[in-house]
Formats: sequence, structure tokens, C-alpha cells
Amino acid sequence: AIHQVFLVLAVLSAGVAVYLYSFMPEFLLRFYAFLLSRVMYRLTVTGHHHIPETGPVVLVANHVAFNDWLIVGGSVRRPARFVMDHRISQTPVVSRLFRSAKVIPIAPAHENEEVMEQAFAKIREELQNGEVVCTFPEGKLTSTGEMNPFKAAEMLGVLVPPARAVHVNNGNVLGDDRKILKSRSGEPAMLLDLVDAAIERGRAIVAERSPDLSADEQADLAHTIGIGALKYAELSSDRIKDYVFDWDRMLAFDGNTAPYLQYAHARICSIFRKAAVDRNDVRAITPDVVEPQERALALALLGFDAAVQDAVEKFSPHRLCTYLFDLAQAFTAFYEACPVLKDGHEATRASRLALCDLTARTLATGLDLLGIAAPERM
Repeated sequence: AIHQVFLVLAVLSAGVAVYLYSFMPEFLLRFYAFLLSRVMYRLTVTGHHHIPETGPVVLVANHVAFNDWLIVGGSVRRPARFVMDHRISQTPVVSRLFRSAKVIPIAPAHENEEVMEQAFAKIREELQNGEVVCTFPEGKLTSTGEMNPFKAAEMLGVLVPPARAVHVNNGNVLGDDRKILKSRSGEPAMLLDLVDAAIERGRAIVAERSPDLSADEQADLAHTIGIGALKYAELSSDRIKDYVFDWDRMLAFDGNTAPYLQYAHARICSIFRKAAVDRNDVRAITPDVVEPQERALALALLGFDAAVQDAVEKFSPHRLCTYLFDLAQAFTAFYEACPVLKDGHEATRASRLALCDLTARTLATGLDLLGIAAPERM
């Protein structure tokens, strides 16, 4: 009968498929994982674009159940190497299954240091080969889906009290089209490409604004401005929100940007060069705060400690960025309203120079905390 013929063909086709997959058991296991996870659960999978089609990937998942590897393995479009507790990977009956899936067994150093070192060596090897490595870092199940302590880092001695690991989520970097930022070829934008572009754009700005500088000085300043702008654009945005990547905005010398803050610092340094005063000489002076703009600047300077603590406690560097921008604006208002070097204001010069120096030091320290250099000349 016709239905019998189709049944025989189906069985034969399945047999051929199993035979072919036997040469590549990893793909067969992925297929089984896909089927089982879809039969057992109703899944909604998003975010495939975060995993590039080629190249090394570290996939981190919170550990909700012992079959997490099955769900993740059946959902990811590339084969994944799972880092798994060595005792589970050696479970009778399924140990051969795990070997076929190229599971990487790992153990705490206090249990088996050799296994742990072999695991990290294997992880490095797989990543160098451009594979996907998936790890469950908490070291235990979490029924709530919340991240637990990162046991792997604790085992390695990297995470030592009072340091602690905290799950910090981030928004996306968007292009002009309000979609995930990509290169001109349509591929995901690579950080190194952005770094090179930032330095090149910084070089163009320096060549236009400071053509009298030597080639080495221009190169150093281009690196400082370009890298600073790139870092600040990332750090000054509320980390949980998406932001649009815009070269013109991040390299602008006005607004909440790194070049604006760097220029504010360099501008203060130029005041001391013009006055022929060593900044160390005014640091013993207590500023005499009289004018409203002096008072506003002094109060802004007093807020530095609170701004740093706020950024640390909330894991939100944009709060420190906002503070530094407000401080730079307070200094601009002070400098415009309160003459520092003008003739006829010698009585207030030392006090106001002390305020200038304290502002410069605060800007430099704040930028340094953000990993951004504060040049003395721009």
C-alpha cells in the first residue's frame, strides 16, 4: 500500500540521518536538545543577534534547573561547550552523552585543582578556536532567577571580600536608525574598530584646532580626546537605557561630553600658566567665598565625595559624569562673573586661583575614576 511505502521511506530516511549524524554526534545531540526542550517547555527565545555567527563567545546563564544546559543548547544557533561540575559530567549512563557534547568538566580548587586548571585551559583553547562556551557561574541553583554569588571567581581567588560580584544589566548601543549599532557592512560593530575610528577623529580635531603642536603631541592628544570621548559616551548614559551612538555629539566641545570636561581642565591649567603661578603655591589658601558664583562653585566642589559614593553604590557611573558636567558649568559661570587675573582684582586673585586649582583637581580625579585622561593643554 502507498502508506506502507511512505512509512518504509521515512524509516530509511531516519536511519540515513542517524547514520550521518553519527559522524557528528554533537549536531545530533543539538537536534535532540531542540526537540526535547520544545516538547517539555513553551519557550520564547529572543536576542539571537547578541551571539555572532562566527568567533568566540562566552555565554553566561543563571542556573534555574539541572536541565538548563538542555534548554540553552537547544536554543542557541551555534554549538556550545558547557562548563559543568565534574561530578555531574561523570554521572553513569549520561557521561558518554556529555563527552559527545564536548562538556568541559570543572571542579573547585579545594576538591581537585588539576581538574580546575584543565578546565580553564580547555576553555581558553575553545575560545581561541572561535567556539561558544557556556557557564553557569553561581555554582548552585536559584529558584528565583536572581544571580547568586559568582563561585568560579571566588574559587580562583579573584573575588575576595570585601569585593563582591553584582549582576549589572545594560541597555543597547543603537545606530542612527535606532537599531543595534552595526558596521557599514551590516555586521555587529567591533570595539577595536570604534577605538581606531575614535583616535582618527580625535586626530582630525587636533589638526584643525592645534596645528602648531608637534606630531607627537598631536598624536598623544588625539588618543586622549578620541578614547576619552568613546568612554564617556558609554559611561555618561544611564546604563539600563539604550543610547544612540553619535560621533558628532560625543566629540563636541560643548555639552555633556569628555572633550568639554577635558577642555575645562586644560583651560584652568592655562590660567596658571598665564599667571606664572605654581598650582602648589595656592593649595594652602582657604578660598574666601563672597560672590554667589563663588559660593555655587564651592558647594559644587563639596559634592564630589557624595557623587562618587552615589555612583559606586548604585553601580551607575553616569551619576559621576553628570556631577562633573555640572561642576564644569559652575566653573564657567564663576570664571565669567568673577575676574581671576584682571587688573584691579589683586585682592581676590589668590583666593580665586585656589578655587580654580581645586576645580581642576576635582575634574582630573573624576575623569581618572572614569578611566579618562585630563590633558593640561588642548
